[in-house]
Amino acid sequence: MISTFLATPFNLELSDETIVKVIITNSEGDSAESEPISITLYMVPDAPVITRKDRDVRGKITISWVDGPSNGGSDITHYRLAYKKPDDASETVLNNRVTEKEYSTLSGFDLVIGDEYIFYVTAVNDQFESETSSLRLFYSFKPDAPEQVSTVESEIDHESV
Repeated sequence: MISTFLATPFNLELSDETIVKVIITNSEGDSAESEPISITLYMVPDAPVITRKDRDVRGKITISWVDGPSNGGSDITHYRLAYKKPDDASETVLNNRVTEKEYSTLSGFDLVIGDEYIFYVTAVNDQFESETSSLRLFYSFKPDAPEQVSTVESEIDHESV
C-alpha cells in the first residue's frame, strides 16, 4: 500500500509536456526510480458562464454562454446542454455535442408554460468535463400580438335607456 505520493512540478504550464521519473515511498522506504515517463499537464476546464437566455418566441429557448477563465490546458471541443425540472432526479440531455457558445431549440421537448426548469451547460476539452453551470427559469414568452380588433355597432335603443 502506498502511504505517500508526492509530485512537485516546477515551472510547468498547462498543456506543457515534460518527462518525469517516479519514486514511490512507503513505510518501508523508497522504490527504485521509474523509467522516464512523458506527461502533459491538463486540468478540468472552468465551468462556462451563462450570459443570456431568450424565450421570446413560443416554443423556442435560446441560451448563450462564455467560457470560464481556464480551458484546462486544452481547447474546449464542445459543450453539453441539458435541462430538468427542480424535482426531477436526473437531467435530460438536449444536445451532447454543441460546438458554438449558443444553443437554440424549438421545444422538441415538453416544456409547460409557467413551470420552472433548470438548464445546464458543461464545457468539454480533450481530457475532461468542466463543472456545470446552471440557469433556473420559468418557461414563459412574450405574448402573441393581438389580432386586429374590429368595432361593432351596438344596436342599443338610446331612447329606452
